[in-house]
Amino acid sequence: MNHKSLLWLFFVIICLVNGTTWGAQRIGLENSLPFWSSSMRFIISGSLICIILLIFKKWKLPPKGYMLALFYGIFYFSVPFGTVYWGTQYVSSGLVSVLMSMLAVMLLIFNKIFGGIPATKMQISGVLFSLIGIIIIFWQTFQIDYSLLSIVSMLLILTSGLGSALVTIKVRDHLSYMPIFNFNAVAMIIGGIGLGFASLLLENGNRTFHGPSLYALLYLSTVGSVIGLALYMTLLKHWHVSRASAHLFISPAIALYLGSLFLGETLNIYTYVGTALILCGVMLINISPKVITTIFQYFSTNIHKNRSNT
Repeated sequence: MNHKSLLWLFFVIICLVNGTTWGAQRIGLENSLPFWSSSMRFIISGSLICIILLIFKKWKLPPKGYMLALFYGIFYFSVPFGTVYWGTQYVSSGLVSVLMSMLAVMLLIFNKIFGGIPATKMQISGVLFSLIGIIIIFWQTFQIDYSLLSIVSMLLILTSGLGSALVTIKVRDHLSYMPIFNFNAVAMIIGGIGLGFASLLLENGNRTFHGPSLYALLYLSTVGSVIGLALYMTLLKHWHVSRASAHLFISPAIALYLGSLFLGETLNIYTYVGTALILCGVMLINISPKVITTIFQYFSTNIHKNRSNT
């Protein structure tokens, strides 16, 4: 398998992994504390990677990597996950999905501000198409409460998304020399510790895991965090940020279809229309303008020939 095909395989795996983690998070939170559950998820993930790397004597991280991991752990793990878990008490899950999908738009904006490779008009259009698709899919679940807590929750989720997008763009500039697994391990442990402190301050209840919550924790720690994040960082290293972040639109849709397949949840016309727009958007993000031009010229030529023959 060549390098290009391997990256596409990574993208497909990320979409599937993140699609399944939505369901795993929902199952895991049924009988466990949100902050504590996410804290244990990242601490287990980071510690597991550290142990494996140390056993095989592969631990190597430049001094600058620890400082970057500190910021990444706080602004990519602790703050976003903390605000989302807290905000879902006052904001509908559909609105949270749309707010989190705004991360792809924020990534484009910060990429432009900090001099990254500029997005093409097609890629920008693709991101907007996909965002509209997400809004349509979750339209019926929108429950906007204009209370103070609801507005504060939405602002905090958007602000955490801004921080996440900013730190992602800054980290991307260092991925060419940064060992991805080593970096992610340190960042996840730092993020997990931050969420653990938040749990001790804000949550009361049972901090043990058993049954479905334990299985969900193990799945999220290994597949969701170790594999999913490592592949995402790899794509950021080799792809434009708009293409690498396109999974943010696909994964919520996959979660709905998996819910229909395994949990008997119903789908509606909004789901299908929104999915179609997301797929069109992702195609625009990934297909080069040359390919579109070639396709357009091909059909234009055939139409002209058919008219001439008639």
